[in-house]
Amino acid sequence: MNQQPDSPIDLNHLNEISEGDIEIELLQVYFEDVLLRVGKIRELIADDNWVKIMSHSHQIKGSSGNVGAYQVERLAVRLEALDRDRDVATVLAIVDEILISIKAVEGFVAQKAAGFLG
Repeated sequence: MNQQPDSPIDLNHLNEISEGDIEIELLQVYFEDVLLRVGKIRELIADDNWVKIMSHSHQIKGSSGNVGAYQVERLAVRLEALDRDRDVATVLAIVDEILISIKAVEGFVAQKAAGFLG
């Protein structure tokens, strides 16, 4: 289970925290949580609620690091850094990048699940 340079998940890290038992389930929960939080961030932008935007960004950063989704984690770090500038266009651009990365995680989960079933 080596880390591929373009892999959306560090498999070594994921295997370590899941002890090899619940990887797919853990990734599915992660995926659903991040999608929910990204949706909330979009809603909160309209409300100009930067405290909650930053809270969701921080949660995305933490959960991404926990499962080894380091591409998403780096994007969430960038998102958190925007608290001072409050640049809505940049926030939306980063959210779009997170969604692209999450789609890669979703595809990865589907491939991994197919490998277990096949």
